[in-house]
Amino acid sequence: MSTPRKSLPMYFPVSFSLPDAVLCNELVDTAYDMYAQWKKQPANFHWKPKGPALTYSAPIWGATLWGNYLLEPFAFVAYSQSNIYLVVRGSETDSDWLDDFDLSQTAYSPVSGFGKVHAGFMSIYASMSPAVLAAVNNALQKLGPNAKALYVTGHSLGSGLSTLAVPDVIGLRIKAATSVL
Repeated sequence: MSTPRKSLPMYFPVSFSLPDAVLCNELVDTAYDMYAQWKKQPANFHWKPKGPALTYSAPIWGATLWGNYLLEPFAFVAYSQSNIYLVVRGSETDSDWLDDFDLSQTAYSPVSGFGKVHAGFMSIYASMSPAVLAAVNNALQKLGPNAKALYVTGHSLGSGLSTLAVPDVIGLRIKAATSVL
């Protein structure tokens, strides 16, 4: 019998902040709670965020393209005095799962030059993109020069969707910065 091999210690960059990571996790839980609230009252949905004490946008809706064309609350933007958080939940419906399994590749449509991406994720993100940009832009305007950081977080499908949001949102931030000059 051999002795178990010791694993290397987990690497965290110098800038890693455990409190920031925990807050992002709490916000992802809040996104799942948003979905749960919608499931309980889909016809008369009014979201009441039960997450950390931040300012929250309205839910950001996305469309899944399988079976019944379904609009679902996928994401929100929240902000504090200096940080903005774009938060996206993971798969909950059968349609979400079917989009997860659409592994074909398609062009990244919001910003040219980013190559091909997962078609299922792109179809959902494309339906959300205008609302994501509007919510992030609103938070940027509210915070003005106090805006210091943008955290983009998600779980499962939400990780894929939040990753697709990054080039889109970066373009927004660059436009905002150049319009100030």
